[in-house]
Amino acid sequence: MAAMLVYKCDACKKKISDARKSVSAGVGYHKHELCLKCGAPIVRILKKYKLTK
Repeated sequence: MAAMLVYKCDACKKKISDARKSVSAGVGYHKHELCLKCGAPIVRILKKYKLTK
């Protein structure tokens, strides 16, 4: 039986159904998974300074 990985938003504790609908934020050991709603401000700042790929 295969194991299923379940992601939850670290801010609002909402279950993230698809990994493509999440934002991974952090550096090194401290990484946080955020849903798109909670991660929107981070994405906005990264796009403003053109730090995304």
